[in-house]
Amino acid sequence: MWGSRSIEPGGFGPPTTNSNGTPVMCGPIGICVDRHDNVWVGASNSKVQQFTNTGKYLCSIGGLGTNICQLHLPHGLAVDRHNCLYIADTMNSRIQKFKI
Repeated sequence: MWGSRSIEPGGFGPPTTNSNGTPVMCGPIGICVDRHDNVWVGASNSKVQQFTNTGKYLCSIGGLGTNICQLHLPHGLAVDRHNCLYIADTMNSRIQKFKI
């Protein structure tokens, strides 16, 4: 088990808010495992983070925004046999592909 509500690397917070500023959710919302047994976790903080299978933080992709490499609620994750990570960038209505 790993993670927290913090904004520090490895954390899955802070909670997103609705239009009146009320927190609505916080935490992991998508997960996949690559061929090296690393765990990729999409979270409501609009980041996808990579961990070892024991929970050690390795790196992150994204951050809230609409530009390339920015995300907004990354729900679905998948890794293909060519070691590319696909992220369903839900609130930006797109899929982003990253070589990992």
